[in-house]
Amino acid sequence: MAPSPAAFPKLSNRNYQQWCLDMEARLRTVAALRIVKGQESRPSFTEPLDAGERRDLRDFDNRRDLAAGEIWGCVEREQQTHLEAIRDDPEAMWVKLESPFDIAKLDDKLVLMALIRALPSEYTSLRQTLLLDDSLTLEKLQETFIALENQPGASPAIPILSQVASAILCGFCSRSGHSEDQCFSKRDASAKAKERASQRTQFRSGKGKLKEQEASKETQETTQETAAVAA
Repeated sequence: MAPSPAAFPKLSNRNYQQWCLDMEARLRTVAALRIVKGQESRPSFTEPLDAGERRDLRDFDNRRDLAAGEIWGCVEREQQTHLEAIRDDPEAMWVKLESPFDIAKLDDKLVLMALIRALPSEYTSLRQTLLLDDSLTLEKLQETFIALENQPGASPAIPILSQVASAILCGFCSRSGHSEDQCFSKRDASAKAKERASQRTQFRSGKGKLKEQEASKETQETTQETAAVAA
């Protein structure tokens, strides 16, 4: 029997860490996590196979297919495009999804370090504090720059750093490396919103035409009844 739909959000470009935990738990419930992580391989038997061996192979193949379907069904369309060529291989799908998010995390750290080290010498103490903060994000660093910018006697370099941080932090998806006007997620969301609006307009237009047809029919019937009475 197919499992019930997942109760957690699908994978987008913003929720990988939580999605990974939820997805691992879901794959455990269908006894497929070890397959996905490459810790369980397909059984190898020598021909001819007995009934038990055929059953073991069938069980493994079913769990592997189930894992592939679960992963595919738990990611947004924008992520599915990366998996189409390997959608029958849950191990490859898992690695494929993991790779870009690891790179993104590394990119974020490099950006953070570059901005922190660019602080003027009078902020040496703050620089050291920020470098030791493992929970620091680009968004938090931008907030720090804004706070410094509003302080009396702030270094002229602070507004520049604040602008740089703002330019590489997307206000829509909160990821670094691109601005909001370059965000593919925003473009995709905008396209979907326009499509829904168009569908609503078409639906309303269709209802309007139906009402016009009904009104025209009623008018014709009334005219015919009036003519019959007059005759």
